[in-house]
Amino acid sequence: MKKQMAYLAEANVYRGGVTASHLNHETTRVRFGTYGNNKLGLRFKVASKGGGTTQVLLTIGPKDFSRILAAMIDTDRDSALADMTAAIAAVHAKRGKG
Repeated sequence: MKKQMAYLAEANVYRGGVTASHLNHETTRVRFGTYGNNKLGLRFKVASKGGGTTQVLLTIGPKDFSRILAAMIDTDRDSALADMTAAIAAVHAKRGKG
């Protein structure tokens, strides 16, 4: 069964051409969740050049998790470590009940 994707609280999506001098803000509505058997999925929509909407899906596999965790620690050590600790405790508590 596919899990429902939740929305990120502080995400921003920007886009611009490769030669553009800046990026334009597109959306804050970014969903995330498990994608397939072992990947994290990030999904969002942006306006299409010719009209309409383009849906984008970014998947991240387990080999990249440690690099993302390290970047989170570099960005905000205290928040990252506190959130990781809470997430690990929640998973252990959930497994203990099952």
